[in-house]
Parts: sequence; C-alpha cells; structure tokens
Amino acid sequence: MTAAPVTVDTAQTSHEFLLTVEDLRLKHILELEQQDSIGGTGLLNGSLPVTVALPAIEIQNGRLKARPPGGTLHFDLSRTAENSWVKSQPNMDILIKSLKNFHYHTLDIGLAYEKNGILRLDTRLEGHNPDFKSGRPIHFNLKIEENIPALLKSLELVQGLEDSIQQMITKPKVRRPSKP
Repeated sequence: MTAAPVTVDTAQTSHEFLLTVEDLRLKHILELEQQDSIGGTGLLNGSLPVTVALPAIEIQNGRLKARPPGGTLHFDLSRTAENSWVKSQPNMDILIKSLKNFHYHTLDIGLAYEKNGILRLDTRLEGHNPDFKSGRPIHFNLKIEENIPALLKSLELVQGLEDSIQQMITKPKVRRPSKP
C-alpha cells in the first residue's frame, strides 16, 4: 500500500488521503480469517479513499480488483460441517461445491468502512469450477457486513481464553499441604 504525501493541518478536524493498493495477495487476506478451510491465489489492485476525523476513520467508495488473469479460491469444509450447512440452507450445496476449486477471472470488491466500525463489502466474483457442472460459468454477488470493533473484541477474548488454557496446561500445579 502506498499513499501520496499527506499534509496534516492541525487546525483541521478532518484529513483525507488516498491509499493505493498494488499486488496485494489474496492468500494473505484470507489468512486473516484463520480458517484452514479457505484459501486462494491471485493479486489485487485498487484504491481506498480514507478520511480520518479522530477518533473515527472512514473509507468511502473503496475498490479492489483482481489482476488478470485472476486466481483461485478453495473452500473445503469437513463432511460434517458441509452436511450441517446444507441441512440448514439447502441452496448452500451448490455454493459449497462450486467454491471447492473455483477459478475466477473477475473479483471486484466495493469497500466501505463507516465511522461506527461497520465494514461493508460488495463483491462480484465470476469464474468456474472445472470439477463441478462440467466447468460451467458461475457468477456470485456477495454482500458482506462486519462490525470490526466487535470482531476484534471477540478475537481478543478468544486469544485470552487460549492463553489461559495454555498457561494452565504448562504451569506446574502447586500442592497445598492438607490441614490436620
């Protein structure tokens, strides 16, 4: 990511600048999910218009697009998880099967981050899975909304719990003398 030089006028309450994104690896973005079931390849380019009006940060009309020729997405659920998803949402079967080995030529993400911490992603994904329906073309339009501060807080809680369990496992127990 790069940005043109930014001049900060301390008399102003708001500052705007443009982040330019080049060759961002999709693999690294997906690794943030910390899920072994999802992976991908490809490079993204785009721009993120950022407004900083402390304590808030905002991004309006951001855009990330895959560089040609595109890349792949892999979504591999355990058989148990897959069956559970399909039971609760019968149409998920097509989605799950098509994303197991999805080769995309178009990945276009509209991005907005609001002052209240809500991240909105409007994603257009076009390609095919050579192992599903004879490689027939598939187009997805996905809208994703996430409360980033709440997500970070929950990740912090999970990490704290993992640290506590690890400490309990590795820390030797101290035996207290029994009372007579």
